[in-house]
Amino acid sequence: MSYKFSTDYESLYEKVNNGMEVAAFVDFTRPEIHDLICRDVCAIKKRKDWDISIGVRGYSYGGVYYNNEDGRGEKEQFIDECKRLNLKWIPECN
Repeated sequence: MSYKFSTDYESLYEKVNNGMEVAAFVDFTRPEIHDLICRDVCAIKKRKDWDISIGVRGYSYGGVYYNNEDGRGEKEQFIDECKRLNLKWIPECN
């Protein structure tokens, strides 16, 4: 089985906005190991409006949790968060 990864965050937003839970990978740093950048699998799920979680095993890497009234909508905040995490998601398996 092979996986194709995507950075089409608009399509990802539509999927989670329609109730899908999507598998993805995020980057994170390990400061105690000289700022080593690591990758971890995560799940993306929308729980309710302004509550989209990006995390795994009870650990949150990020997400959209509230309207911070900066003029950006939920979708724009979600896309910015995906970019910040260098998120790559799995649109389908072959």
